[in-house]
Amino acid sequence: MNGNVKNKAIRDTLKKTRERRKSQICKQYEVKIDRSHLNEKSEQRLNRIFLEAKWFYNSILASQHIFDLPENHYKTEKVQVKIRDKYETRNLECLSSQMKQELLDRTKDSIKGLSALKENGRKVGSLKFKSAVNSIPLKQYRNTWNIIDRNHVHIQGFKQPVRVRGVFQIPKNAELRSAL
Repeated sequence: MNGNVKNKAIRDTLKKTRERRKSQICKQYEVKIDRSHLNEKSEQRLNRIFLEAKWFYNSILASQHIFDLPENHYKTEKVQVKIRDKYETRNLECLSSQMKQELLDRTKDSIKGLSALKENGRKVGSLKFKSAVNSIPLKQYRNTWNIIDRNHVHIQGFKQPVRVRGVFQIPKNAELRSAL
């Protein structure tokens, strides 16, 4: 009986959320990290996250069977990186599981988009390996990222708050979701 009550509460919450979102307008805001205010350790961590994201993305593409990857592939801690003619195993130390999961989902969505374009008669190629990743998905507000004040955000894995420019654009009563 307890399970039925819990399931009903979940259904009611989802219904209220859908109703609330019908009247909302989705907007995207861009804030930029002020690297001049990062200490050396945070700067290195930020660079390492982007490097590991590139390695992880390229390893996903190299797997050839992206949709057949195990459900917990995002929990992997080592990837194979091709350097010239040989492969090296690299450790993923800074990239969180949620970031990996979102990179995997982003790659799958890109493939589905290319497939839809191809079905509509467009000429499409395939996804290419990247030499750099420009954005890291931060999936959960208040878990992987959080706004501290009008100049600082907290990003998962960083000890110090990260100074950013542009938080002032976001209305105080905005319902926040994910970040890139």
